[in-house]
Amino acid sequence: MSEQSLRAALQRYDTSNAIGFWRSLGYNTLHQPLPAPEFDELTQNARELLQEAYLLYNDDALRIYHLHLRDSKRGKLRRMLEALHRRYSQYEYLFTACVEGSPNLLFIHPCPVLKDNDRLTLAIRTLEVQPDSPTRTDLETLLALKTTHAIDPYARIDAIRDAFSVEKVTEQFYQDFRRLFETAEAWITGVPPGEPKRLFTLKLFNRLLFVRFLERKGWLRFDKQRNYLRALWEDYQANRTESDTFYNARLKPLFFSALNNPQQRNLMALNQGGLLRDLIGDAPYLNGGLFEMGADDQQAYVPDEALQPVIESLLYRYNFTITESTPLEIEVAVDPEMLGKVFEELVTGRHETGSYYTPRPVVAFMCREALKGYLQSAVGEDADTLTQFVDQRDASMLKDPEKVLDALRRVRVCDPACGSGAYLLG
Repeated sequence: MSEQSLRAALQRYDTSNAIGFWRSLGYNTLHQPLPAPEFDELTQNARELLQEAYLLYNDDALRIYHLHLRDSKRGKLRRMLEALHRRYSQYEYLFTACVEGSPNLLFIHPCPVLKDNDRLTLAIRTLEVQPDSPTRTDLETLLALKTTHAIDPYARIDAIRDAFSVEKVTEQFYQDFRRLFETAEAWITGVPPGEPKRLFTLKLFNRLLFVRFLERKGWLRFDKQRNYLRALWEDYQANRTESDTFYNARLKPLFFSALNNPQQRNLMALNQGGLLRDLIGDAPYLNGGLFEMGADDQQAYVPDEALQPVIESLLYRYNFTITESTPLEIEVAVDPEMLGKVFEELVTGRHETGSYYTPRPVVAFMCREALKGYLQSAVGEDADTLTQFVDQRDASMLKDPEKVLDALRRVRVCDPACGSGAYLLG
């Protein structure tokens, strides 16, 4: 299957051609989708989000299903997949899922992993694809699932696990980011060389990344298009004058007249159908410091050569998600944690000033341990029971679940040196 044929297959994907989709990737599928009675065997609680399930492919080691889901909430999805895995633990699973009310398609791979106490659990890896506009890395991930009948079933599973590796996506994104960052830094003028110029370039890139995340939340619109920055860039290219730059003509009005303007609602109303709306579309005010104008913003000259590859070869090559992954819920995409990673890697002298970004597994571990300590003092449950509850999400041994729930509702966290806020969100 070529990239072009994969794009076409994604656009027409539904239950009726799910078989053909996987067959074109080399899987010896069933002749037609079969109802999956194994899901009917699960409890009503485990099947809460499921509307329909169809078996598409089955061998000694792997099953592929097509699902219709009522929603894609992580807790409900985990409940269902863990219940299925407990019943049929001899199989590896792949799912394609359509979610009610969403145009997107989910590819889900629950992978068995051992946790700290050597207990087997599932790491649920999800790739969310916009069928009408998949990113380059979406296509690369799906093409990596290609197989042949001659491949050993367990080698096929290894290839699937490798295809859903978020670490590969994260590392490739960082390498591309760093290369384009250094190229842009060389193009930018008007800012003192050395550390000031590097910090300005990093601030500009962080702003662009943040706008991309806002776009994924649906908070930005330009000419009714979801891919806001791309639409902004294309409109600028079509209407620019010789002296324009994208930074001056579009990004500065976006950053400083909308995202950092508490009166932007009035400003936008005054310009309804006028210049500002034509230039940047609809954008909200954000109560934060990222878009405050500094002296370097006024002095810098950022030519289009610095930004064109960032927009065309970075921001829309990768899938972005607004949901930060956890060790057991992983979206195969660039998540907000990337802002911290690039900050730590690219800011020189960060260690001298104590600017460290704590890795996600360390954050998750320390937050769990802090939560156990708080609950033990607040509710009096024994340590092993709380470990089972916090680490394994198993509340069956709690003596007073309502008291624990009330303690969680009342918890207050103070982190005066919170930096990026990773621990507060952990």
